[in-house]
Formats: sequence, C-alpha cells, structure tokens
Amino acid sequence: MSKAVTANEKLPLKAKWKRIGPGAIVAAGIIGPGSVTTFTLAGADWRYHALWIAVLAAFVTYNFQAPAIRLAEVSDKTLMQATRANISKSAAFIMFLAAFIGALAFQAGNFVGSGLAMSHLLPGLSVQMWASITALITLAIIWVGVYRLLENIMTAIIVLMVLAFVITAIGSTPPVGEMITEGFSLSTLGGDWMLVGALLATTVPPTVALAYSSFFSKKVSGEKPHQKRILQLGLFDLRLNTVFVGLISLAIIITSATVIYGTGVEVTSAAEMAEQLTPLLGRYAGVLFALGLFAAGISSGLYHASLQPTLLDESLGRTPNAKSPLSRVVASIVLVFPILFIWAFGGAPVELIVTAQALNAIVLPMVVIIMIILSRKTDVFKEQRYTGARFVALLAVGAITVLLGIRVLIGFFI
Repeated sequence: MSKAVTANEKLPLKAKWKRIGPGAIVAAGIIGPGSVTTFTLAGADWRYHALWIAVLAAFVTYNFQAPAIRLAEVSDKTLMQATRANISKSAAFIMFLAAFIGALAFQAGNFVGSGLAMSHLLPGLSVQMWASITALITLAIIWVGVYRLLENIMTAIIVLMVLAFVITAIGSTPPVGEMITEGFSLSTLGGDWMLVGALLATTVPPTVALAYSSFFSKKVSGEKPHQKRILQLGLFDLRLNTVFVGLISLAIIITSATVIYGTGVEVTSAAEMAEQLTPLLGRYAGVLFALGLFAAGISSGLYHASLQPTLLDESLGRTPNAKSPLSRVVASIVLVFPILFIWAFGGAPVELIVTAQALNAIVLPMVVIIMIILSRKTDVFKEQRYTGARFVALLAVGAITVLLGIRVLIGFFI
C-alpha cells in the first residue's frame, strides 16, 4: 500500500513517471487513422486556420477527464458506477449508449483510415476489404484481454506518433507569424461545421472520460482513498498525455498545411496524406505512413472494443468481466458493425471518416451534462466536489459541446 503524503508535498519525478499509463491508453486510442485523416484534411484545405480548434479540444478533453481522477481520490468507484449509484440507473445506461454509439462511429473512421493506408501500400485489395482485415485482426487480439499488454502497446505507439509528427512539423519550417494570425483567428473553416465538429470530437469522443475513469481505477486499485498522492500522480498523467494529444493534433495540421496546402493536391487517399511526411521520410513516406496508419487502426480498435464491455457492465451494476459471453458479443459488435457500415456507405472514404467523427459531436453532450450533474454532488466527490474555477471550466465544456452538437446536427439536414 502506498504511503500517504500531504497535499503540498512534492513527489519525485520517478514516482510520477511510474504512474503514467491510463492517460497513454486513452490518448493512443483517440489518435487513430480517423483522427490523422481529419486533421490532415483540415490543414490541407484550410492551412493553419484549424489550430485553435485543436487547442480548444485539448482544453475540453482535459477538463472532461479530470473528474475521474478527483473521484478516484475520494472513492473506489468509476464515473459510470457513481452515476448509477448517485443519479440513476437510466442515466448510467444513457451514458453507455452515448459512448457505444460514439465508439461505433469512431471505429468506422479508424477502419476506413486503415483501409485507405493499406490499399495504397497493397492496391490489390479495396479500402473496404482492408478495413475488414483490420477489424478481424483486432477481433483476434481482443480475446487476450490483458490490461498490461494493452497499456504497453498504447504507450509505445503514442510516443512514436508524437515524435514522427512533431519532428516533421519542426522540419518543415512553418511560418510562425502566419501560424499565429491564421491559427487563432477563430475561423469556422468556411462554415463547414461538420469538419469543425469532427476536429473536436475526434479528440474528445464520448468515451474519453469514462474510459479514463475505468483505466485509472484499475491503476490505483488497492490504494487507500483520500490520499493526495492519487490526485497528484493522476493529474500528472492526465496533463502529460493531454499535451501529447495536443501536440500530435497541432503537428498534423501544421505539416499538412505547410507541405500540402497550396499545391493543388486534394486529400482523397493515403498517398496524398503521406505527402506531409516527405520532409522527414522522403520517398519512404508512403510506405511508413501506410504501415503507421494500419498499426494505429489496430491499436485504436483494441481500445474501443476492450472498453465497451467494461462500460456496459459498469452501467448495469455488474463486475466487469472481459471474458464473459456478453462482453465478447459487445466487443464483436463494436468491431463488426462499423465494417457493415463501411461496405454500405464507403464510396467516398475521406468524407465517410469526417462524417463518422462528427457523429461523436452529437452524442457527446449527453455524457457531459450527466458529468456536470454528478460533479456537484457532495456525497460523491466529497471535498473534491466541483466548485469555483473548476466548475466554471466544466460548465464551459458543457456549453461548447452542446452548442457544437446542435450545430453539427443541423448540418446533417442542411
């Protein structure tokens, strides 16, 4: 059992690094082929104008996930379990449904992105066929159900992705002045709210806070509640991985804006997306980019397929069991249903990815609103109850997600 420390005591850096894990799993699960495609498209079409959206997304995702850590400091319950126990069973199931719908949409984007990559590398098979192969490989791996293995895979992938895109962004020598003036002009990208919604929701899917809560709860399992050590180390993990996600998002926009924008290239396949890495990888950009997207598709697919059975069990008040028949059925649905969707509507892969990511912006507010209600309950969060600046920040997240969700929903009918 860990030794308790005072709130003001500084923890050694080594102890903080050992705590890293839950945030890396969530971060690597978020940044999949769908996210890479969406941010690439924004930079290629709108240059640096989408940078502010990536920064806003980082703010939203941090404040959306932070309640999970503050709850873990005072309770052994996850956010889903606390919602079921302290709001209602219906509210918990609504949260699961929102997360489940979001996961299906996110998976469709992941597998299409992976299919785009591999159809470029090995063009003998179609995008749909490669997307199906990615899903089947993921389905085979998911039966392992090992948290530590998943954590190690995700951590390695997120570090490699940060290095590849950040180094390329720096190496492409973007004009800093124009990045600032264009990037923070609060442009709505010509009124393309589907793309704006996709950019935010690909970083902040409905699953993100529930996932972090579940993974973090496993990480601190066995530690005594009410230890400031839990809070300090958890916030360090979350802040570090929020920065990683933000850096990846910014780097993808910057590289595509610097290398692709203005060349007349229209991003419709992995070949065009790979152009952004040519300053670093040269003629090998296409091969390495395709393999990277394929690996990211599997890693992100693992994340979503392993998470949904846990969230369902928590919403129903059951002890999570990844090997139960119900869990295997749910995981299989999360992997198979998106493939059926892709085969039915996969005629324009890049447009399908943006649409799938934007769907998350519509269901996200349901989870955020329930989270805001839960955060105000003293009997749940105790001394970590949300008040003052923390509550204002969470309210801001709620306002942003609700307004954007409404605007994206309108966009589907206009």
